[in-house]
Amino acid sequence: MCPEGHGPAALSTPCRHQHRQRLVGLGVLVGAGVSVWASQFVATLLYGLEPHDPVTLAGASLVLAAVAAVAGWLPAWNASQIDPAEVLRES
Repeated sequence: MCPEGHGPAALSTPCRHQHRQRLVGLGVLVGAGVSVWASQFVATLLYGLEPHDPVTLAGASLVLAAVAAVAGWLPAWNASQIDPAEVLRES
């Protein structure tokens, strides 16, 4: 269990990671609930799918997770390829 501090700056790295995981989990649950609720409004636009089709919801979640992973990984990888000393000399 992580100790309570005075704001996010007081948390250690493992505690911040645990906090982020909880926030992501909460976001997934809220997003899934809202998508199930909102599906009633687009049910007439769906062709060959049920509004609450679990395979479609899981597939869409996986695609969004993959896009988010690439969106986070690609800039980090590009930044890791730059020599910090060279950047500091240029600025």
